[in-house]
Amino acid sequence: TYMTRSIGYNKLLEHLSISNIGKLINFSQWHPPFVELTTVPFYRIFGISADIAVFSMNFIFLGILIFSVYGIGKILLNAKAGLLAVFIATMYPFTYLLSRHYFLDFPLMAMVTAAIYFSLKSKQVEKWYNYLILAVLLALSLLIKRTAVFFILPFVAYLITSNKNKRYILILLVSGILLYPWYGA
Repeated sequence: TYMTRSIGYNKLLEHLSISNIGKLINFSQWHPPFVELTTVPFYRIFGISADIAVFSMNFIFLGILIFSVYGIGKILLNAKAGLLAVFIATMYPFTYLLSRHYFLDFPLMAMVTAAIYFSLKSKQVEKWYNYLILAVLLALSLLIKRTAVFFILPFVAYLITSNKNKRYILILLVSGILLYPWYGA
């Protein structure tokens, strides 16, 4: 069904207009559209097929997962630990299984991992863009699947309570603004 929705989004975006933006937001009342929308450019370049849908998801989200897992390992220990973590994460049978189908769990895993990486990075290197990237990743995680809140909320709550840093509250505000067109409409 996710792949069918991605084809529907592709058809809807063929003639982009102001009226279609409302249709885009309301196309699927229950399911957030981020994964399906990431597939659309690949449909436009390579054509519509199940292989293209799965390839596009692997291309985007496997790259995000590898980058994030390596970054987490490097921050927590060192570069060798990051490489070992990437090897383990990519060779894990469940990761392999999820990356061969057009399901939402693989992109969700990648985006949550990326959010955790940038939260650790923002704690390590306090630059405004790390906080902004974290806010966008939190919003995109929730635009993949609503269950992201169960993975991200405890981690964000920990960051807010352990740091007493008002920037993390600002992150939640920016994420809320980005999520408003979908969840607030």
